[in-house]
Amino acid sequence: MNIAFYQSIILTLSLSLSLSGTGSANTGNLLLNSGFEDGLYHWVATGNAALKINSPELRAYEGSVYIYGSATPTFTVSQDVELEPQGVSIAEIDKGTLRVHFGGWQAGYYTQKDNGTISIHFIDSNNIEIKSSSLPSFYSNMTWVKQSGVSTIPPQTRFIRFQFLGIRREGSGDDGYLDAAFLRIIREPSLSVKGIGLGALELSYSGFLYESDDLITWRIIADQPVSPYRFFPTQAKQFFQAK
Repeated sequence: MNIAFYQSIILTLSLSLSLSGTGSANTGNLLLNSGFEDGLYHWVATGNAALKINSPELRAYEGSVYIYGSATPTFTVSQDVELEPQGVSIAEIDKGTLRVHFGGWQAGYYTQKDNGTISIHFIDSNNIEIKSSSLPSFYSNMTWVKQSGVSTIPPQTRFIRFQFLGIRREGSGDDGYLDAAFLRIIREPSLSVKGIGLGALELSYSGFLYESDDLITWRIIADQPVSPYRFFPTQAKQFFQAK
C-alpha cells in the first residue's frame, strides 16, 4: 500500500472541504418570516420600517414582499434566535468551534445611495452583548445582490440577534431594501477514513453547503497504490459545488 498516495488524498480532501464552505450540521435558516411575507411578524422594528408589496418598480427577490423605511432617516428590523432550542447544545457552543452563516438579499432605489447594513450580535444569558459582526454597507441600482458572511460563535453565546439597519442618504424615503434574510449554524464537515481490505481505502464525507440546506454525501474508494480511484457522489451537482 502506498501510504504517501493515501496521505495525499486525505490532504487534498481536507483542503478542498476547508475551502469549499461546508458544514455537517447546517441547521437550515433559523430566521422566522425571513422574507417578510407575513409582514413584520417575528421581527422587532424601529424607525418606521415598512413593507413594499408587489412593487412594480422592483419585484421582491422571493415572494412579493420586502422591507424598506417609509419617510424616515433610519430604520431597523431585528430578530433574536435562541440557540439551544435549535438543537445546538450549550457544551458545543462554549467550545467556541461553531460558526454562523448569515446575510440576505439587498437592493436600492435607482442611483440613490440609501444603504443597508446586516449585522449579527452574540448575546449571553444575561442579555449582554459579547461581540458583533457586520457586513459592509451596501446599495445597488434596482438590482438584488446577495450579501453574506461567516463568523465564529463565541463561548457563552445563548442568543444571536440578526439586525438590518437602513440609512437614508437621499430623498424622503429610506430605500435600503432587504429580502430573504438568513442565519444558519454550521459545524465542521465529517470526513472519515477506513481500510476495507486488500489494501483498499475508503474515504467518506457528509456535510452541508453554506449556500443551501442540502446534505451532500460521497465516497472515494482507492483500490490501487496509484490512481485511478473511483468517485461515488450521491448528488453530483452538490459534489462539484463543494469541490
